[in-house]
Amino acid sequence: MENKRSKDTVHQRGLRISKPHAEELVNFYNAHVQSEAFHAGDLLRINYAHVLMLYEQKVLPRQEAHHILKSLHHLEKEGVGKAIAVDPRIGDLSTHMEAYVIGKTGEETGGKIHTGRSRNDLYTTLTKMFLRQSLLDIYDTLLTLEGSLLLLTFEHIETVMPGYTHHSQPAQPITFGHYILGNFDVFSRDLKRIEDFWPRLNTCPMGAAAMATTGFPLNRQRIAELLGFNGIHEHSYDAVSAKDFLLEYLFILAIISSDLGRLAENLLYWNTAVYGMISLADEYTSFSTIMPQKKNPVAVETLRAFNSIISGKLFNAFGILKAEPWSNGREMIILDDDSLDTGKQVQNMILLLNGMLKTMEVRKDRMRELSGQGFSTATELADTLSREYHFSFRTAHEVVGLLVKRAVESGIEAGQILPEMVEECIQQCLGKNFSVNPEIVRKALDPRENVRIRSLPGGPAFEEVTRMAKNREKILSGMKAFLSDRRSRLAEAYQDLNKKVEEMIQYKPPSTGQGFQV
Repeated sequence: MENKRSKDTVHQRGLRISKPHAEELVNFYNAHVQSEAFHAGDLLRINYAHVLMLYEQKVLPRQEAHHILKSLHHLEKEGVGKAIAVDPRIGDLSTHMEAYVIGKTGEETGGKIHTGRSRNDLYTTLTKMFLRQSLLDIYDTLLTLEGSLLLLTFEHIETVMPGYTHHSQPAQPITFGHYILGNFDVFSRDLKRIEDFWPRLNTCPMGAAAMATTGFPLNRQRIAELLGFNGIHEHSYDAVSAKDFLLEYLFILAIISSDLGRLAENLLYWNTAVYGMISLADEYTSFSTIMPQKKNPVAVETLRAFNSIISGKLFNAFGILKAEPWSNGREMIILDDDSLDTGKQVQNMILLLNGMLKTMEVRKDRMRELSGQGFSTATELADTLSREYHFSFRTAHEVVGLLVKRAVESGIEAGQILPEMVEECIQQCLGKNFSVNPEIVRKALDPRENVRIRSLPGGPAFEEVTRMAKNREKILSGMKAFLSDRRSRLAEAYQDLNKKVEEMIQYKPPSTGQGFQV
């Protein structure tokens, strides 16, 4: 019986499977194969590191390691996309890459590239490498947004505006700077989540093989170092089965998109003609094909839509994993593929919001005007009656509630309330005559004075917002240091890897008549 194996069966499937994938299966699998373009560079790095480690552990002789690394280096120079035409009927990118190496070096040499490993540990490592780069890119983009938020804060420390609760109900006066700084803190927590997650993500599964490691004397810590990981994902079965790191990644992205969406929601209604507190720049809006007056806030609408799409990715992941046992089956591949574009989508959302914030017009006069409407200073008037005249707060609350009711019925705003009206409400509630100082009433109903007096830590008072903003500048500086450190560590690891690969390629093996073939 002939034991010859054609290239499309030997190097891709082995003899156990004699036919290519069915067309119906390929229709699903093709999406995964196409998505592997995301991973080509990292897949080369894993192959480099694995072969170097095999050589250092004396699993591969130097001559064979040289030929394999040289073929991989040639592939990198040629370009994976140009050199390899991936056929999903046969296999994925890793098996095609192995076939390329075998084609260049021969099966007796190139066939050793997969020694001691499985696609299980390889692809889990690949996913982690992709996610950590995605997170660093998102972290970087969030830092850009944070810088814009700080600039807006300093610019609008004294821009008085109404604060709202219960879906646009006027609550109490604040400043636009106070509002914006609050959003800085929101995204700071998102950045901190990425920092906290990093040690859990940055562990290397390589060496776990299919699930139970291998009998070859691999150095798992060494390959982790070469790939820039903090250390190994120790438990081998867990290393190839775990997907909580992907859930956590999607969870962080879902929170970020939700935070973006909540800020966008405020911008949406503040941009309306009814509020008119901001105006989006033309480049973030669109026109109506029939109504010439329209300036549609399409950028904000885009953020709102993608907010749901990103959270949907997280729920997709939960759904796929809910009945998935410890293993590394096709469900895992589908889950990875469904998640690949999520980071880029979130990054684009951040950039879109940042562009809107940097270019929008903030209408200070309109904000100041609205801060005097809707009786948002009523709380301070109640506080004043309690502080100055020793009413219990509940009694003061009842007096001011009656006062607002009468003002609404009379069609007047807070700034038009007279001291006599306050005294009348006190008389009705307490059953006695009472005289109030007109200046005290005026200050209590002045939105700017409301802001000034709220100087407790975290409050909207001008000096307090200034203090907090300066403190946030230091926080932002520390976050930039985190990003720089993590990127430097990865860059150094990759530089060291490239240096060692180059040294092995420069090695001149003895002539044996077999080796790397261009």
